[in-house]
Amino acid sequence: MLGVCRENDEIYQYLYGFKPVKDVEAYDISHGKGFISIVLKCTVKFVDSKEDSYTTILKIPGFDSYIEAQGKSSYDGEIITEGIKEQFVRIHNCEYWILDIKEGCIHMEDLTKRGRTVSYFENLNMSQIKCFVRELAKMHKNILTTDPNIWKGKYLKGQNAIVDYLDYLPTGCESFLDKCKRKDQFKPLFDKYSKFMISRDYYLYVQKQAYKDLGLAPVIVHGDIYGSNLLYTINETNELQNEIAAIIDWQQMREGSPMEDLARFLTHCCDGVIRRQAEAFIFEYYFECLKEEFGDATKVPYTLKQLKTAYNYSFLSQAFFTVLMVGNLINAENFNDEIKEAFFDFGVLKTLHNLEDVDRILQGELKEFFEKYNH
Repeated sequence: MLGVCRENDEIYQYLYGFKPVKDVEAYDISHGKGFISIVLKCTVKFVDSKEDSYTTILKIPGFDSYIEAQGKSSYDGEIITEGIKEQFVRIHNCEYWILDIKEGCIHMEDLTKRGRTVSYFENLNMSQIKCFVRELAKMHKNILTTDPNIWKGKYLKGQNAIVDYLDYLPTGCESFLDKCKRKDQFKPLFDKYSKFMISRDYYLYVQKQAYKDLGLAPVIVHGDIYGSNLLYTINETNELQNEIAAIIDWQQMREGSPMEDLARFLTHCCDGVIRRQAEAFIFEYYFECLKEEFGDATKVPYTLKQLKTAYNYSFLSQAFFTVLMVGNLINAENFNDEIKEAFFDFGVLKTLHNLEDVDRILQGELKEFFEKYNH
């Protein structure tokens, strides 16, 4: 780690160079919130200096498909989105996990002073949502105007990633029903969509083909947008602000629909009230942001109808996973039982609203997909 800091970390090089190190301390700052990763904050202490120290981050992924999804390191994203590097964490080194042979890790800058992530059981406000959409439009414009030979067709493996989790949904639904205190509302929905929710054909269609059928120019998708992978800025009293400091964990990035990240973002970062309010204006807002980035509406390669339909495709592929996210992430919250119970109730209601809207879409404008894939 010290060797990488001295060779690859420009800030460390400038401040400390080869200054003798007295000790390195590390502690887990994820507390389970990394979901399938351990995040270590490492503090470097120097000889002859009681006050001076330097912090850096080691992330140790706990699931090999995250590392192997692309066969590429997360900082490749900076090549693709040249000009918006402030959204990316600086990666100093990647050691890939080779299952049963060696453990992997990602060595990155410490972002804890720049911002903080959002719990799955917190709600974003409209200003924070608009900020994300502005950043999304900026990224998409940069990708759409970058030489396609740099990225087109090179980030396809991640399109298969989501199907690896489908087998967990049936048991996740059973466990959720036992705990949710709303069994009478959830069981009919789980039964009705028991086959659709685990349809590999549908998920792969959304990932690989749907945006092509809609005539949408593809972009690079982050693929794992939720609160723990978004850092919002903080003020001097550590209170969350509205601007995004960084977007982290790009291991699952892939070529895909421009609406995939937005659908995942609203599905998992907002309750039903905020999400539904956002959906009333967010497509027009994204289009206006993209128009501003291009400087000319005629250069925007999408129509509002295309965007809304693509969003619904992706929303359907995300909504059922709320069940797993709520069930798994509630155990990572370090609060007393009463607060955790309230958080869980919040997550249950978020899930209910998501599935109610799945039902509305699949019995309405996308009923053909229900009939095709619910078998």
